[in-house]
Amino acid sequence: MRVAQKTIYDMTRFRLGMITDDLNNATTLVSTGKRLNKAEDDPIGYTQVLSLKSNVSYLEQIKRNTGTGKTWLNAGETALSSVQDIITQAKTVALSMSGGNADSSVRSAAAEQIRGYVLQMESLANTRVQGQYIFSGTKTDTQAFALDSQQIPTTATYSGNDVAYSIMTAKDTTIEVGHDGDAVFSNLFSSMISLYSDLKNNNPAGIGNAIDNLDTDFDTITSTISGIGAKGVRINTKEKIIADLSLRYTENQAELEDADIVEAITQLKAAELAYQAALSSSAKLMQMSLVDFL
Repeated sequence: MRVAQKTIYDMTRFRLGMITDDLNNATTLVSTGKRLNKAEDDPIGYTQVLSLKSNVSYLEQIKRNTGTGKTWLNAGETALSSVQDIITQAKTVALSMSGGNADSSVRSAAAEQIRGYVLQMESLANTRVQGQYIFSGTKTDTQAFALDSQQIPTTATYSGNDVAYSIMTAKDTTIEVGHDGDAVFSNLFSSMISLYSDLKNNNPAGIGNAIDNLDTDFDTITSTISGIGAKGVRINTKEKIIADLSLRYTENQAELEDADIVEAITQLKAAELAYQAALSSSAKLMQMSLVDFL
C-alpha cells in the first residue's frame, strides 16, 4: 500500500517533535541540576519535595524567631546586670548615710547621687530592641516607665501590661523573651525614690529601711536574670534541633530532587545526537515540497 506524502510528513514532524522534547528535557535537567522541575516529572516525588520545602521554610521562620529571642534575652540580661550594679551602689550610699555622722547637707548631696541612679534605671527599664520595648509586656511599642519628674521624682508609672512578650519555637510552644516590667521594676523604683526622698529630707530611719528593701529588690533582679539564663539554654537547644532537622530535610530533598549530573550530561549528548540525526533524516525525506501540505 502506497503511503501518502502528507502522512510521511506528519509522522516525521511528530517524531521530530518527540525528539525535540527529549532534547529540551535533557537540557533543562543539565542546566538546573534537578530531575524534578515540574509535577509531571514525578508526581509523587514532586509532592514530597514540596512538603520538604515547606518544612524547611517553617524551620527557617523558627530559626529567625530564636535569633530574635536570643537578642531580646541578651538585651534584658545586660540591662538587668546594670540595674544590679546600680542597686549595689545605692545600697553603699545608704549604708554610709544611715549613721549619725552624716548631716543634712551630706545626705542632700547623696540624694542627688541617688536621683542620678533613678534616672539611669528609667533608661534601663525602657531598653529597646529594634525599636521595641522589652520591659513593656506585649505592648512593645509603648514606653515601659516614665518618671513624673526628672528633677524631683516621686513616682514611676508603668504603661506596659503583665503579659511577657513571647516567641514561637514550635507549633504549640512559646518562650517568654520579654518581661512584665511592673513585676521587675516597680518595687525597685519605689525603693530608690523613697531612698532619694529620705536622703533629701534627712530621715535616717527611712534610709535604714531602704537597705532592706534594696536587698529584696536585688534578689528579684537576680531571679529574673537566672530565668533569662534558663530560657537561653532552651533556645540554644531548640536551635540545635532546628539545625539537625533542617539538614535532614535538605538532604532528603536533594535525594529526591537532584539529578546525577554525569548521567544527565550523557543523556543530553545522546539527545543532541538523536536530534541531529532526526534533522538529517527529515531533510532527506522532505526534499519534496512540503509547502503543499502545510
